[in-house]
Amino acid sequence: MIVDGHVHVFFEGSDPEEFFTGCARLAAVIFNKESRETQDPQELLQTFMPVLGDPTADKLIGYMDEAGIDRAVLLPLDFFLGCDEPAVGEKKTITIEEKNRLFTSFVAKHKGRLFSYFGIDPRRKGALELFRKGVEEWGMIGLKLHPTTGFYPHDPV
Repeated sequence: MIVDGHVHVFFEGSDPEEFFTGCARLAAVIFNKESRETQDPQELLQTFMPVLGDPTADKLIGYMDEAGIDRAVLLPLDFFLGCDEPAVGEKKTITIEEKNRLFTSFVAKHKGRLFSYFGIDPRRKGALELFRKGVEEWGMIGLKLHPTTGFYPHDPV
């Protein structure tokens, strides 16, 4: 049995726009360096988001099948606190609770193939209670911390 223990699922609204823009900027720098051609980050984002976006995790299952991967562990990321959450004005992203609940729906839809950690920034108000709910009520199997969002694992909460 082959298990991919580190998988992310992204789609429009799953993460702050700043995250996707940053990824596109990095990709443009790499592309420009390798090809010596100039690539606009916004064009990259508009071109590849429809290809990479996977709001149902169905594409992931297809990629897993192609690669001979039996199971995968989803790792939702909580970039929201570092990107001005809650946003002022029109809501463009889902909440971290909605995101984690959506990941549980991926697990239910692809039972036995996908499993999910709970992703949350520990500085978030109510983080422990929400994590507890994710594990005890929603069946999530662990905790995903992503310190590059602005904290160290040893910081006091």
